[in-house]
Amino acid sequence: MKALFIYILVLSGFCCMAQSITSAEYFFNTDPGVGNGIVLAVNANSGQLTQSYAISTSGLGEGFHSLYIRTKNDVGNWSLYHRQVIYVKTFTTSNITAAEYFFNMDPGVGNGMALAVNANSGQLTQSYSISSSGLSEGFHSLYIRTKNDENNWSLYHRQVIYVKTFATSNITAAEYFFNTDPGVGSGIVLSIDANSGQLTQSYSISISSLGEGFHSFYIRTKDTNGNWSLYHRQVFYIKDFDLTPDDVTTAEYFIDTDPGVGNGTAIVFGDASQTTQILNIDATSIAEGD
Repeated sequence: MKALFIYILVLSGFCCMAQSITSAEYFFNTDPGVGNGIVLAVNANSGQLTQSYAISTSGLGEGFHSLYIRTKNDVGNWSLYHRQVIYVKTFTTSNITAAEYFFNMDPGVGNGMALAVNANSGQLTQSYSISSSGLSEGFHSLYIRTKNDENNWSLYHRQVIYVKTFATSNITAAEYFFNTDPGVGSGIVLSIDANSGQLTQSYSISISSLGEGFHSFYIRTKDTNGNWSLYHRQVFYIKDFDLTPDDVTTAEYFIDTDPGVGNGTAIVFGDASQTTQILNIDATSIAEGD
């Protein structure tokens, strides 16, 4: 079944007093007379209606048609109609059986470079690796089109691409600096492992000269042609933590109720530097229980 899905906004608009829309009707092409159209169900409203409908186009031939809709208010007055031109086309589902591509100049339908096509039911989602060998550096247009099982070719899809040849160069040097760029080649040198243009390497970099707070770390590399890369920046934060352990000099205890900090029963240490001590807790006044 062919169906037309529409979304309409209509107003009662019959007079200055608010009135609700109580019914609606539609027809195609020829007006059958007010009240004789095909009935549409109407939601509750106060004179303004926003509603979606699925209207069948069954029985309409292929081509242009006019859809008309009008409404009636709660005092029995019909609105003027609203007209919408539509186009009806019957599409048959066809599998895609072939595909081809070409660059820049169309060699003619069926004369492009063939692409293998997976099994499908008329919709194809597939990845291809297409060689750009033979194309000069610069902008080019890639075109792709498909053919269905009725031997009909689609229109082409065009994608603009840019071809650039990159020479592979080894990384021969690297340097880093903090916060302020001393100039290309004037940073602190890093040793470089053997590589073929891609470097994965770990470094231990001292921050002893930096104060507490935020800092920026920069690193860049140089290739065999003497060209330096752009720098890579990493923001980090330095904080000096005192990790020296302190001796315990005072301790107190209390049972059940906290008398307040410093108001408990003092504990006497034999030697404050000892990490383990035996404490004598007086429990003579404590009742049995937890």
